[in-house]
Parts: sequence; structure tokens; C-alpha cells
Amino acid sequence: MSFAAALLSGCDNKTAPVYQGPLFCDEYEPRVFTQEEIDWRAAHAPWNLRRDLKNNEAYKAECS
Repeated sequence: MSFAAALLSGCDNKTAPVYQGPLFCDEYEPRVFTQEEIDWRAAHAPWNLRRDLKNNEAYKAECS
């Protein structure tokens, strides 16, 4: 069997695995911050604040 024939015949009939874990909307609750906490985190842990804000936006888009 040539490579082209194998490619066209779809020799791998396996299907993609289905995700079985918990869903984002079931596990995540939006974070709420005071202005004082935002100021502190912006100065000391900006990567963490960006991640939480990004997750909040994903929650609004996916779970509302």
C-alpha cells in the first residue's frame, strides 16, 4: 500500500478521547477584588492578577 493510499484510506480509525474531567464552569468562581487588593497585586504579583482577570472574562463568556 502506498503512502498516499494509506493517507486517503484513513488507516487510523481511532476517535479522539472525550474529556471526562470537571468543566471550567463547575470548578471556577469569579474573583472579586477590592481596590486595595488590586493595587497590591498589580505591584507585587501582576502575573497572578492578569490570570484571575483573564479567568473572570472566560467565566463571563462561557458560563453566563
